[in-house]
Amino acid sequence: MIDGLQILTTPTAHTLQRLDSALMWSMQADTKSKKNLDGTKRTILNNSLHLEQRTSTTAPKILFINGSIHKYKNNGLHNADRLPFDTLQQTIQHLVQDTTIDPQTSDLHGLEIGVNLRLSVPAKEVIKQIICYKNKPFNRFTTSDNLKGLSCEMSEYELKIYPKLAPSDTGEPIEVLRVELHIKKMRFIQDANICTLADLTDRTKIEPLKRYLLDAIDNVIFFDFAMNKKGLTQRERIYKERLSNPKFWQYASKMERLRAKGELAMLMQNHAKNYLKPTLKDAIIAEWSSLFIPSSTSKNAPQNVTFSPLEYIGQNVSIPKPKTNSDIKICPKKPTAKPTTPPVKRCKSCNRDISDQKETSYFCSETKHGKEARKCRNKASVKYRTFRNRIKKAVSQKLKIKVTTIKQTVTLQQSEINLNGFLWRLVESVEIVKPKAIKKPKSI
Repeated sequence: MIDGLQILTTPTAHTLQRLDSALMWSMQADTKSKKNLDGTKRTILNNSLHLEQRTSTTAPKILFINGSIHKYKNNGLHNADRLPFDTLQQTIQHLVQDTTIDPQTSDLHGLEIGVNLRLSVPAKEVIKQIICYKNKPFNRFTTSDNLKGLSCEMSEYELKIYPKLAPSDTGEPIEVLRVELHIKKMRFIQDANICTLADLTDRTKIEPLKRYLLDAIDNVIFFDFAMNKKGLTQRERIYKERLSNPKFWQYASKMERLRAKGELAMLMQNHAKNYLKPTLKDAIIAEWSSLFIPSSTSKNAPQNVTFSPLEYIGQNVSIPKPKTNSDIKICPKKPTAKPTTPPVKRCKSCNRDISDQKETSYFCSETKHGKEARKCRNKASVKYRTFRNRIKKAVSQKLKIKVTTIKQTVTLQQSEINLNGFLWRLVESVEIVKPKAIKKPKSI
């Protein structure tokens, strides 16, 4: 759920006195002059959180906390197990007690959200199918467990997908897949309204954070290289070679990537053997939802429940009497309008009923009526080609044309004729208006 934190706060004198007496601080000094370089005091809390006391022009001292709240909960050993929401609340309370900082004024300057997934397939199989993130390739790195992972760094955040070893009840470590989003600039999640350490204890703000993880996975391009290649058509073979190449996604425009995603989805739906992107998204949704289920049997569950104090104000409040059936007014039902049946839509060529096709259809669809439906479109094409040739002939001879449409009949002069402006499906006939012959006067 929540792992990495970057907190910046202004400590009180009591907080500084508490930290100085409880922790051993170190200062960076020049090796030659033995003088302090920047006046910053550093220490590590519980082998997981790095604390720094800095000087500032606006405040006497500034306390900067950077590290893993998940490791802090496990005494700095690991962050491979689950961190439910109720355990996160308790861990933040312990951090506030240890450092005596005010969570309401402790600003967040960085955050890391993620989940540890136990999948039915090995984590390396998921990583093998990953090509790139949007139009940017992933960088490979080696984890502390000597396992290979992927990372993609953007300007405001960094996406990481990698395997790690988690402890189990049997004592032998098991492999899980870690999907995390390291947020470097909080404006990336400004819609979540998470600004301070106290906001991390608000379930209504933490629970919607899963959409950032799901949006990130939506933008990751997956490809099943073990797909069935025998049943591919010639066009699908071209799609396979193009869509499995990271260079294509890197240099494609935004519209090309959007169109290619649709082609990739159809290709994976028809021929993929084990396309793992939907499996990964379903696992993230299920794991994130399970982190908010309270468990009374958990060791980390709160033992005592406290309530905010209520004050007795000493006022008498009258309770209204319940309404009887005679007091309830029943509004008369409005007469319901009879549903109107839509007009029957017919083919422009064969007059067949095509009401079950798209609204923009004017002819029989080949997918619904077979290859015979081509005749309807071909018949109309021949008619429209005849109309076009007549218009061209009239233009070459500088004659008028008479156009009859569904609504009206008009006669067009030479200056009014424009082939590109015709809606041919509305035209019923085109005729050339020949000039009247001038009668010669009879000779006397």
